[in-house]
Order: sequence, then C-alpha cells, then structure tokens
Amino acid sequence: MINRVVKSMAAKCYRTILVAHTEYSASEWKRAKENGNDFLTEQDRESVESGLCLIGIFGLQDPLRPGIR
Repeated sequence: MINRVVKSMAAKCYRTILVAHTEYSASEWKRAKENGNDFLTEQDRESVESGLCLIGIFGLQDPLRPGIR
C-alpha cells in the first residue's frame, strides 16, 4: 500500500518524504552501529531501516522552474 501511495504522489510530481521511527537504547544503537560498519553503505543502513513504525507520508510540491519543459 505504501508503495502505491508514493507512486501516486510521484505521478503528480510530488517529492515524497516518509517519516518513521523505532526505539533503541544507547547500547543497542552502539552495537548496531558497530555491527553495521558505521552505516557506510546502503546495505549497512538496511539493518536499522527495517521494522520501523510509519508515522506519515508527505508530498512536497516541486513545480518546474520557468523555461523547463
């Protein structure tokens, strides 16, 4: 469903921003950071970007500049 919403907004020339969260204790975050290679690659970041709770999806209108077709 989220994918459908984002694609629908993108088709209307909106830039989409998804806001989500999860909770980590300081020690859990430190361990995730160490195990995730300090989040240097996309694969490293995926470990903490899964299982998040979606708060909302925002669509920002991004009109074309004058002179752009």
